[in-house]
Amino acid sequence: MGGAELQLERLVPRLLDRGVQTEVITRAVRGSPRTEPIAGSVVRRTPLAGESPLASIVYVAAALGHLLRRRSGVDLVHAHGALSPATIALGGRLLGLPCLVTVLGTGPHGDLARVGRKPLGRIRLRLLFRWAWFAALSEDAKQELIVRGVPPERILALPNGVDLDTYRPAGPEARRELRERLGLPADGFLGTFVGRLHPVKDVDTLLGAAAEVPGLTLVVVGDGPERTRLEAEAARLGIEGRVRFLGESSEVAGVLRASDAFLLSSHGEGMSNALLEGMACGLPCLASRSVGGAAELLAAGRGMLLPDGDVPAWAAAIQHLIDEPGVGASTGVAAAGFVAQTLSLESAAERLAQAYAVIAGPAR
Repeated sequence: MGGAELQLERLVPRLLDRGVQTEVITRAVRGSPRTEPIAGSVVRRTPLAGESPLASIVYVAAALGHLLRRRSGVDLVHAHGALSPATIALGGRLLGLPCLVTVLGTGPHGDLARVGRKPLGRIRLRLLFRWAWFAALSEDAKQELIVRGVPPERILALPNGVDLDTYRPAGPEARRELRERLGLPADGFLGTFVGRLHPVKDVDTLLGAAAEVPGLTLVVVGDGPERTRLEAEAARLGIEGRVRFLGESSEVAGVLRASDAFLLSSHGEGMSNALLEGMACGLPCLASRSVGGAAELLAAGRGMLLPDGDVPAWAAAIQHLIDEPGVGASTGVAAAGFVAQTLSLESAAERLAQAYAVIAGPAR
């Protein structure tokens, strides 16, 4: 389950608390039931799993069929992503339903660029820009939408939120206990990456930095098509003893709270949930400049932006944190305070519920 899916799963019970009833329509997942209740909602999965063109067609057709049957009970369609979900939202618009589209990534690797490269992509984008409301996770996303011609009044700032009860700073004793329980090194500097192991995440840069910083143990949480190659690359660099590939984990919060820094070397994100979680845990966070929203999140001493793929720059920044622990501590305090004040899950749910009321209000 990716960051966007986890964010939605955490939001829906809070939306229900605010009087918003939801249904989640998504692609089939092998081994999962077609219909599954979750806290605050129900998940309905379409018949065919996978990312093939046929699976996309089945997903769109099944979702539109469900909307047609449920038309009288639906006030709004919210598409999480500008590809197939937004095509479903366009279909809902033809049924007279207002639609909101969350842009999950920005730049050349982002949602809008990817749609433009798809069959009929430019037509789909023109229709979206004419008919849809948009949720911008970051200022980067907002500006990209404006440049593409979306009226600013149809762009809503709806950043993600963090569960502050789960993701919170750990003191020295709690950190020691977490490392022991999770089987992480008791001593030394732990830098953690959380995310899908995909080329766009550029974990190679972190491996290269680890090779230049002997004091760093790199913890990689997540799985994906790049894992085998990345493990081989760590062995080639001679650092396999200082790189821990944990795979998918239910202990993300514990690993972050046991760490000394959060490292995000991606070439494209919308607003990274993992970055927000690292900040909430009071970690100094290093992120690539192309990560959507990172410039806003890490401003004012809350973290550091680094050039994409620049191994020496990443190595130098990590070494600086190791050499100057006070810098990391003050950065982490500032990051955790910022997230606690502005980016809790409760505040995200409140913003989204208010946005739904604005968008669906005239249709009621």
